Amino acid sequence: MMKKIRFQEATEYAHLLKWAGGNAPAFKLISLAPPAPPGKVYEVLHLHHHEVRALVRKNHALMREFESQTNCKITISREWKLQPDKEIGLFGYRENVEEAKKVILGRQRS
Repeated sequence: MMKKIRFQEATEYAHLLKWAGGNAPAFKLISLAPPAPPGKVYEVLHLHHHEVRALVRKNHALMREFESQTNCKITISREWKLQPDKEIGLFGYRENVEEAKKVILGRQRS
């Protein structure tokens, strides 16, 4: 039976795996996200769950404010309640995504 793992898990820990006798399994990683339209990008931030709570308080008010301010779509992984580090997805033009990262990370550090 094949176990599903997140791309981040596979890439973060691949260097730690030791395979006896050259029996490494053959697998390849694929993205299920559709390709970004020309000029747009997908990015991911990883935040601690306490930091994500600030974004989702009051019916995601802060997240919506950041989206409006940066013109970047921000999504939070559905599994955010289950894991200590959460994935925050950003989608938009490169400069908007970079601005959204600055706004989110700046807010977390203040």
